[in-house]
Amino acid sequence: MLLIDADMMAHRQYHAYKKQQLSTELSGQLIETGMLFGTLKTLITLQKRYDPKKIIFLYDDRECFRKQISSEYKSNRGEKPESFLEQIRLTIGVLAFLGMRQIKALNYEADDLIATWVTQRIYDNEKTLIVSTDKDLYCLLNNNVDMLLHNPKQRLFTTQDFKDRFGIDNSSFPIFLALTGDKTDCIMGLKGYGPKTATKLIIESSGNIKTIIKQLNPEDKKLFLFNMRLVALQREIKTSKMLSLVGSDKWPIQNFWLAMDQLKFKSMFLDKNKQMLEVIYENNKSN
Repeated sequence: MLLIDADMMAHRQYHAYKKQQLSTELSGQLIETGMLFGTLKTLITLQKRYDPKKIIFLYDDRECFRKQISSEYKSNRGEKPESFLEQIRLTIGVLAFLGMRQIKALNYEADDLIATWVTQRIYDNEKTLIVSTDKDLYCLLNNNVDMLLHNPKQRLFTTQDFKDRFGIDNSSFPIFLALTGDKTDCIMGLKGYGPKTATKLIIESSGNIKTIIKQLNPEDKKLFLFNMRLVALQREIKTSKMLSLVGSDKWPIQNFWLAMDQLKFKSMFLDKNKQMLEVIYENNKSN
């Protein structure tokens, strides 16, 4: 199974194809198509390489609960341009024709949905691959869960890779982030706690939060607990909070090929690509 961080995928493809200015004219209107084209190419590659039986796209909700906890959380992210929003709407619509399940949860981020999915299926003994570059997801790695770092190298990242890189158990990574902070998400770390100091404390305390708290001064303790609320993934999102972005309708594959024809995606009709896309549809149409 593939769990895809959909917002990450959208941003990657949007910027990767921005300079190429891929577009198609429909009904007299010029529609940019780089994000969709890149997403389909990536899906074909993933299907060839890993042969997943299910693929699920998971999206952030704009009103994330973490922003209610901290006004600084991800405050470095600007507003998405209209061209991005138009392309992601197009991508969501066409992926629906391909049978893709696309989900978001009210007040949660894609990371929380992925964590919930992995946690609830941990006893299924099903191999799961998380497609993302978000280090917050490292704590989910186990014998049945790996990450595919969606970057130019497309490298697999496992529990052993994490251990080799950080020297601690990956389940303690939220503690590591709460101590050191995370500039990417505008989370301020504890003064004097860089990676080495944080790693040493985690090892000496065996990753026990109560033991760590006892070694912090009152000010650091307060910031540490505050940060833990931001970095800890939510693993029990109720299904009532989950929303399908495309409803429950199941579209025949002809709708997808009609869209490919209208968008002039000629390369998708090549035998090697068409075969993979139809496999993806057959595997996912009953989601």
